[in-house]
Amino acid sequence: MQRLLLLLTSSILLQSTAPAAKEQEFRFKKSDAQTMMLMGEFNGWKGQPMTKGSDGTWTAKVTRPAGADGYKFLVDGADWVLDPDNSKGKSVDGVENSAMEVKEGAGSTAIALARERLRRDRRVRARLYRRVARWTSTLSPIAHVTISIAADRTRPSR
Repeated sequence: MQRLLLLLTSSILLQSTAPAAKEQEFRFKKSDAQTMMLMGEFNGWKGQPMTKGSDGTWTAKVTRPAGADGYKFLVDGADWVLDPDNSKGKSVDGVENSAMEVKEGAGSTAIALARERLRRDRRVRARLYRRVARWTSTLSPIAHVTISIAADRTRPSR
């Protein structure tokens, strides 16, 4: 019963906790550009089209998980441009890029710690089960019966 409860609890914990994600808006002002794409680690460096506003500012919204990602703007399909409004940088494969970071909230940090404890507990339990199985496989059938009887005697009577 305890194993079933532990499995159900861990299953619910892992299913109900998605990594922290945040929607971010990227902006770049270049009124004379014909096309603008947002390129970054978060989208596998595949262009995400940006929308041009009436004031010449291009925008795109992206939902990103926690972490730091490098990005650039691709102007008119030819010029890779750093974000002039962002002084943070990140080198990706030896190329300098602008950087944007989504920080994990306190809740997601606690969730990450809980997941790590659950993984560690499972590894310890599996190691213990393997040791017991190896030990009991070396015993004779009479020893198995003796261990079972001794275990029954230690249980409290009802």
